[in-house]
Amino acid sequence: MARLLKWIGLLLGGGLLALGVAWGWAAMAPPAALPADVIIVIPAGASGTRAADLLAREGIIRSALGFRLRAAWRGVSQRLQAGEYLFTAAPAPADVLNRLVAGDVLLHAVTIPEGLTLRQTVTLLAESDLEIRGDLEAAVRRPELVADFDTQAADLEGYLFPDTYQLARSTAAEVVVDLLVARFREVSEELRDGSTDLPDPVIKDIRAWVSLASMVEKETAIPAERGRVAGVFVNRLRLGMPLQSDPTVAYALKSAGIPQEGSLAPWLDLQHPYNTYTATGLPPGPIANPGRAALAAALNPQPSQDLYFVADGRGGHRFSPSLAEHNKAVSLWRRHQAASRTP
Repeated sequence: MARLLKWIGLLLGGGLLALGVAWGWAAMAPPAALPADVIIVIPAGASGTRAADLLAREGIIRSALGFRLRAAWRGVSQRLQAGEYLFTAAPAPADVLNRLVAGDVLLHAVTIPEGLTLRQTVTLLAESDLEIRGDLEAAVRRPELVADFDTQAADLEGYLFPDTYQLARSTAAEVVVDLLVARFREVSEELRDGSTDLPDPVIKDIRAWVSLASMVEKETAIPAERGRVAGVFVNRLRLGMPLQSDPTVAYALKSAGIPQEGSLAPWLDLQHPYNTYTATGLPPGPIANPGRAALAAALNPQPSQDLYFVADGRGGHRFSPSLAEHNKAVSLWRRHQAASRTP
């Protein structure tokens, strides 16, 4: 009799175990279908239980318990990563778990245009939908990130490379800035073909190269003009002429905390290191973050005899090798300006 009861107990236990296993695997089956794409945010510090509950509540998995059982069985309950996740159709629970373990979060495209200053770049990132964590102002004032090629840098002006970046929501400020500087390194090394030398002796180092490129970036948006503008500046540097670049005056005003209202003409004699009307040579550092094309133009200035350029009234510039020709171009520009103001 005892033996019979033992066998009955074993049969009942095995049956219950089989039923439990069957129920567990059924609970871990995918939901029938999601009514639409679902975005879910797993908060930082959320437990595996909390994550499973959120997934079940949104209909991404059929059972929170089943999901936790699978995570425990695989030994990854403590490895689920926080972040924003996008789910479509009816994802298999194993795929959901794999994505949370890998941190396969939803990425957002953020475009940083060419020619923004450091402060403008910080503002753009801060006002984006990324909800960047940490202090962006502090993150861009880490000259140690570029100390190996620019020992004079006090911040990262010029080295926050303009591009479109795929970033996760709530990325740390330091991570974002590291990515922008890493992209600058990548592009600058490509343009220099891995060489540490710069082809023009007037442009002595990377800081000087990027400073020139930033001026080119701010002076013209026309691709065909960039090399020619760079050539004018290099010609002037060789002759010891002041560069007389208006964007450097605007940068000097911002650096000095002076609001710019209207024309820059009243400020051309401002005594400031970045004002290339009153100081000879390149400005002490970049005045913006140049893109690839401006960097390429500054690396390979177009040879010419030109020493001057002025707006032509059509979005481009007139280039001149002599002051006499330049003065004629300026007169044409002024007449164009006067005509455009005539009702």
